[in-house]
Amino acid sequence: MYQTVTLVIVLFLATWQHENQDLINNLGHKTYKIRETSTIKLFKASESPLADLLEQPLNRATSSSNQETVQRAYYLLKNVQQTKAKIWLKRYAQVKLPWIDMLPPDHPGRDYVISYYLIRAQERIGRDSSPTWEDYRLATKLYVTETINYEPSEQVADLLNQMIKQEYQWIANRGSAYRPPVKIQIHHKKFAP
Repeated sequence: MYQTVTLVIVLFLATWQHENQDLINNLGHKTYKIRETSTIKLFKASESPLADLLEQPLNRATSSSNQETVQRAYYLLKNVQQTKAKIWLKRYAQVKLPWIDMLPPDHPGRDYVISYYLIRAQERIGRDSSPTWEDYRLATKLYVTETINYEPSEQVADLLNQMIKQEYQWIANRGSAYRPPVKIQIHHKKFAP
């Protein structure tokens, strides 16, 4: 039974990839209707959970000598990235994110990122007073939600893992100075791409 299911899945994936490769090959077809139909079908495929499988062949298509193929491949790649981002964010939707101020000291625009996303978090909550710990976590969520659309998920996962480590160190070193003491109440997952 297990071997039959595995075979069916392998055949499905092979067929799916072959059909999509044919569509990618048609992105630069001389007939507009064929180009457009291929683009529409690939766009739908790029919104599926299998979108990741389109990334490599579309990347290859961006180096085509046909400008129409290149333009359409870049358009589709952007949608693949957005789909991957949505799937990645959904995977971590229930995980408490680290505080935004745990961004590494050398993070580009660190101070601006912290203040901008804290303000946005407080606006979303409707709070005018000093930010709370949860505001800092919401600020991280807002930042990650936007960043994942243009940064590879590997880099975002690495950044979040650095932030978690920094937060744990901060709590271990300074948490007891607060009343009530700040304790590690949650255990973050290790983020993966």
